[in-house]
Amino acid sequence: MDILATYSLYDVEQANAKRVRPELALLIECKRSEMPFIFFATKGRKFAAGGFPLVAGLKADMIKIRTDDDRSSWWEDIVRALSLSDHRFTVRDSHCTNISKAARKGADVVLSGQEAYQGLVLPIRSAVEYFRTSHCPRPTFYYFSAYLVIGLAILDAPMVEVSQTPSGRTVPAITPWQRLLRHEPVSDDLGREIGKVYGIDVIHRSFLGEYIEDHLLPFARSFGEAALRHDEELASGKGFVSGMGADPFSRLETRLRPRTVPLSMPEDSGESLPRVLSTLARNAAQKAAQTVLLGRKQRRRRGAS
Repeated sequence: MDILATYSLYDVEQANAKRVRPELALLIECKRSEMPFIFFATKGRKFAAGGFPLVAGLKADMIKIRTDDDRSSWWEDIVRALSLSDHRFTVRDSHCTNISKAARKGADVVLSGQEAYQGLVLPIRSAVEYFRTSHCPRPTFYYFSAYLVIGLAILDAPMVEVSQTPSGRTVPAITPWQRLLRHEPVSDDLGREIGKVYGIDVIHRSFLGEYIEDHLLPFARSFGEAALRHDEELASGKGFVSGMGADPFSRLETRLRPRTVPLSMPEDSGESLPRVLSTLARNAAQKAAQTVLLGRKQRRRRGAS
């Protein structure tokens, strides 16, 4: 990759008591060309890619949700669980699934999808996947960094969007921003091959400032604020939502609650998770012993009277 850029989405003092520290990570590939990149766009319906943007650095990329009105469990990706899947950054009126690059072939101009894929899409997808795997936490980790990962292509080249009207007429137009969605096979926890949609943002270099200030950072800050509110759910990968069976869609972030009791452990204590669990078990045993002794004393008093 040409650039790896990170940006903290938390205040150090605010995050000291939190198990999750949110950050933004941009994996950027830059290309310059005199020939245009062509995007075959789909318009007319809003679409949000599941799993876009990717969230890396946590023990799980989904939250397992239980509820009080249904015995089922729901697996929600983090962006949706934080009610950010309908944010104006994630939902766009236009997206593309195919990209090509114009190239000269003698006196003619031809389109090359292979050149665009191998020179632009493949490096970004590979970098995003490597970032995800290289930031997987160890099983003993208690604190986590939640990286909001965006694969970004910046072009110093003409960008042309090609779409069709309802009547079937092809309309080309200059575009500063396209979201490329790709459907790729992945394996689930049971080894079954399933499909997942990934997103890559492609922008013109002249649009970079507006993209970051007006679109990306507002979304990233919303993610950071929600991640700090729900650090326990993100760290554990478990959550509770009341009434999920009757309404599994609306306002998930405001209804989301921890399903596990957070352990009381200072961040700089240096204690390992097994040691903390051992301490909690010892305290529970002591309380149980005290309860037994209290019961014996009460029985003795009743017998004496």
